[in-house]
Amino acid sequence: MTVTGAWMPYWTGDVICMEASLADELSRTFDLAFRPVEWPKSENSDAVQLVIPAVGEKWYDPNLLEKAGVERHGTQGALCSECGRWRWMPLGREFRPPLLKFEGLGDVDIAASPEWFGDGQLCFRHLLFRRELAEAISLASPRDFKLVEAE
Repeated sequence: MTVTGAWMPYWTGDVICMEASLADELSRTFDLAFRPVEWPKSENSDAVQLVIPAVGEKWYDPNLLEKAGVERHGTQGALCSECGRWRWMPLGREFRPPLLKFEGLGDVDIAASPEWFGDGQLCFRHLLFRRELAEAISLASPRDFKLVEAE
């Protein structure tokens, strides 16, 4: 397998992988952490996964998430029977409530929401990027990433 640019494996919403050389380049400008990617039946892959920290206590008003989930899916979400974590129903941008007053990313260049969305192996967190990092990743893989302003 040829590793090029950056991508979200299986379109998992909060996992970003990239070629190691791109990670090295980004690490010169941004404070990022990575872990190696390994594929079964393969030698070293020359790919890494970006480690994305959860930031803040909540990004969304839980009452608005509940309302939007019920309106869109007929339910607000569910408690995972395996890990005990609450997972809100997934909501597209057009159905998502606005971010609460957010103090910014602080000292990180990328952050994941403390809220989880989805179900089973299709669960994810929302991500916020420092603009310069988002632009660099999008430039490296324009077919895979599109910049969207946080609302």
